[in-house]
Amino acid sequence: MGKVAEIHKTEKVIHLNFEMKYPETPFTAVIFARSLHHFTNVVDRLEGTRVELSGKIEDYKGRPQVVLNKEKQLRILPAK
Repeated sequence: MGKVAEIHKTEKVIHLNFEMKYPETPFTAVIFARSLHHFTNVVDRLEGTRVELSGKIEDYKGRPQVVLNKEKQLRILPAK
């Protein structure tokens, strides 16, 4: 659970950086292009929101991340 501080998009991947912008972010959620169609209605409104994720936390170049494949892995939480 955390606040999405930054969304970084490329043709191949979307990074949701939590709490701080890259490179200071302590955690990142990744959505690859092959799964983007599951998130088309939600990605653009995530910045600044608190979300809860589910999935396996992996190490990527010394940083924790979770790969999101389906929208049900992400739940937008109510504002505090």
